[in-house]
Amino acid sequence: MNKFMVWSDVGNALGAVVKLQAEGNDTAWWCKDPSASSVGKNMVESVYDWKFTPDDDTIHCMDCTNYGAFADSLRVGGLPVVGSSLIADRMEMDRAFSKKVFAECGIPTPPSVFFTDWHKGEEYVKAHKGVRMAIKPGESLSGNLPSHVADKNFPSEDLLGILD
Repeated sequence: MNKFMVWSDVGNALGAVVKLQAEGNDTAWWCKDPSASSVGKNMVESVYDWKFTPDDDTIHCMDCTNYGAFADSLRVGGLPVVGSSLIADRMEMDRAFSKKVFAECGIPTPPSVFFTDWHKGEEYVKAHKGVRMAIKPGESLSGNLPSHVADKNFPSEDLLGILD
């Protein structure tokens, strides 16, 4: 049995925490957003009402970006950490940087088109109807707006409503 502490913005990792708990692990989590404090209530322990005590054997898991400095500080202190780091945060928030790193490592990436204007993005989607594509907000919007992928169940034309 292991001990896991999950750090989250809004509770994205609830399914993983429930699974870890069902497998007999000691689990707890913290949600940064107070409006998400009820996520997982009565399913998993939350730091709002927990009896969980992290120790040197607790595995700390981050389920989102912007925990890089915290995660790296835990690592420097010798604690086990899954997910998040300063470099991971930068790669998530700076697409050009991550593409450069991937290229240097020989990892192929799909073609990308960057827009700084919603209307130009909308024109691109209209001109490429039926093409599989993803909308991934970047820079300050990354992590604040959801990503969306167009496929056979969610055609690219449906992305237009999201852009609106």
